Amino acid sequence: MLSVMIPDDYTMQDFHDFVRNNPDWYTFVVPSERQEQLQLNAKGMLQCRDNKGRSIYLIKLARIDAGLSNPKRELQFDEMWFESVLDDIKTQANGVSVIVDVNGFSWKLFRWLTPGLMKVCLKGTEIYPCKEYVYHIVNTSGFLNAAIKLVWPFLSEKIKKQTKFHFNNWNSLHEHISAEVLPPEYGGSGPDIDFEDLTKWLLDQEARIRKNLEYRQNPWNG
Repeated sequence: MLSVMIPDDYTMQDFHDFVRNNPDWYTFVVPSERQEQLQLNAKGMLQCRDNKGRSIYLIKLARIDAGLSNPKRELQFDEMWFESVLDDIKTQANGVSVIVDVNGFSWKLFRWLTPGLMKVCLKGTEIYPCKEYVYHIVNTSGFLNAAIKLVWPFLSEKIKKQTKFHFNNWNSLHEHISAEVLPPEYGGSGPDIDFEDLTKWLLDQEARIRKNLEYRQNPWNG
């Protein structure tokens, strides 16, 4: 399948071994089964691209319900969104930009940052079938500095280089993502983010997402 694009440092076998060794993290989940999470409007794949043609995934940490969710559910939810675009030729060629809006980053979320969790999540990020991820950290939070100090030593040099800290400097963000496609809340002139439309679009991709996840679970039967 075209969506299978493992980073250069890994092989397809590495990815399937990782999934098989972490079954609780990589559970078969499709959008219609996560309506409650979708209604939080915490995450979404924007229908635009960054300056290098990458898809753009937005995460608003303040809207994640840490009381009802957990790291595994969030990773599975992210995977659904990524599977919605990884068949796209441009995304395969260019990768994904991830905007992480840390405004409202809470103590409850901070407590998720255990060594075991970070090890699994970071390994999964490095090995996931996507050409490249670039992370854009925007806004700020009282727990942000503590989180950076805790997480930074666990990051590979590759991820560190791909992480851009913009905070509230929108001109810095616009060097990577045009102001024309970003909403006013990120210093742009584009339309406000319509999460209802994004959710409808994701639900429309459910058959394709299901097919991709079925292939991931049984790669040698497809």
